[in-house]
Amino acid sequence: MPGFVLLLCLLAPPPNAELERTDQLIQQVTEMKAKVSALQAEIDALLRTLSEQRGAQQKGPQPFAYLTPSEGEGSPKSAAATVRCAANTSNGKRCTRPAEPGSRYCWQHKLAHSR
Repeated sequence: MPGFVLLLCLLAPPPNAELERTDQLIQQVTEMKAKVSALQAEIDALLRTLSEQRGAQQKGPQPFAYLTPSEGEGSPKSAAATVRCAANTSNGKRCTRPAEPGSRYCWQHKLAHSR
């Protein structure tokens, strides 16, 4: 029986090895979380761009657009581009409200999507 206990002690990993492995896993998960956060930010930026493009496509060409000064001609640049809410209304159409800063949704749909 004493040989069996000795054999179990030799086969069991030392506590330090388990601690190291746990630390490595924590580091890997932390790195993965940072990558996910970066991807989420990239996805949000793409959605904002697509939302703006879709809004421009729905409006169609603006008559007399060539008469308005472009950004390079000394006109003041707008403070921030308005992003349209990404939600659909109850009738299935796209919401026309502007999204809140830092969000994909307007005030009303932000509440609905937070639940």
